[in-house]
Amino acid sequence: MARNKPPHSCRIPAGSSEVPTQPRITNVPATRATASNKTYSKTTCPVRPKRLPLIFVMEQKQPHTEPKKRLELKVPNLPLWAKVAIMCVIVFGIGIGYLNSLHEHAEFTGRVQGGQTELPPPESRKQVADIEFKDSQGAVKKLSQFRGKIVLLSFWASWCTPCLVELPTFSELHNKLNRKGLEIIPINVDEPDVASEFVPHFWQTRNFPFTNFFDIDKKAQSTFEVEGLPANFVIDRKGRLVAQGFGANDWGDENSTGFMELLLNEPEQDVQALPESNPQ
Repeated sequence: MARNKPPHSCRIPAGSSEVPTQPRITNVPATRATASNKTYSKTTCPVRPKRLPLIFVMEQKQPHTEPKKRLELKVPNLPLWAKVAIMCVIVFGIGIGYLNSLHEHAEFTGRVQGGQTELPPPESRKQVADIEFKDSQGAVKKLSQFRGKIVLLSFWASWCTPCLVELPTFSELHNKLNRKGLEIIPINVDEPDVASEFVPHFWQTRNFPFTNFFDIDKKAQSTFEVEGLPANFVIDRKGRLVAQGFGANDWGDENSTGFMELLLNEPEQDVQALPESNPQ
């Protein structure tokens, strides 16, 4: 009795020495490919009308990369005092660079520090905004109220040691030039609780001859783009900015006094009212 041939097989004719050959895999890419779905023997071959899918495994060669070498920073074994000295130099350098950047990016025309004795030309001076500030009684003052005088506007705080060192030098400048038309306006930028406790006692013990003002809402500080304390701004009789300085300055020395005297001796012709502008 003849046995039925199993599906997906083909019978070899009796007496024939020919055996089916393995199927060819054509159109194979240049990379290696293996047929992993079927292993063909000499007694079986796939049925052509119904080909079984072939699964090709693509093998890609990974590029050869050398392992990355770790950079090792060898720090000499220095004594503690040397390490502290190096850190101080680094911090000092960063601070100087920051202050220099403030000067370089300032939009104003002159500087106070460095022994400046020449005034910038009037046409190069820019008008300042008419800021508001309060006195110790809460009364609101405007910068435009001091029109016609040379104004030295100084932002300071109780936690700023250079500010506390600089304030007494304002007294020397005030005593020399106040009668000639110089007005010194220090503006404290402390928080309200600190300002109400520290400033009145500090002002009374130091007996400063000028009035202190407060910038509680920080609008005046923002208008003048104060980024470091103390911050000083010299304003002429027409409300134009003449010079600016960040950091403590000795306002009682000859250079500062001479600079302010030159400004006080400028002609007062065509003095116009300071245009008001809202704080930015």
